[in-house]
Amino acid sequence: MKKSFVATFTIFAVCCFLTTLTTQAKPKHPRHESVVTAVDTIAKTVTIRTAPDSIQTYHLTALSQITVNGESATIDKIHTGMHADISIGGDKATLTKIDLTGTDTPTKKKKKK
Repeated sequence: MKKSFVATFTIFAVCCFLTTLTTQAKPKHPRHESVVTAVDTIAKTVTIRTAPDSIQTYHLTALSQITVNGESATIDKIHTGMHADISIGGDKATLTKIDLTGTDTPTKKKKKK
């Protein structure tokens, strides 16, 4: 009976260990990789396409962390077309963090003739 207990305990311990290796903690707030489609520096909002058919406008606050190409930045450095990796606040409308990559100059639209 002692051998049976040791074998059962060993199997249980191995299963617990494997479960902890394969289980990843979910981030506190969902993260999305996206593209900036509009910026309003007065209202302090950024509109982001998170999927082909999903566009959302988010608010930026004084506590929102903004980086452009790895360097700390302000909202005026955010431009359309930039790739964004965002962290959304608990209210689902405010960005706690936005990491942008791409050109730090505004994208100009071509005029149609």
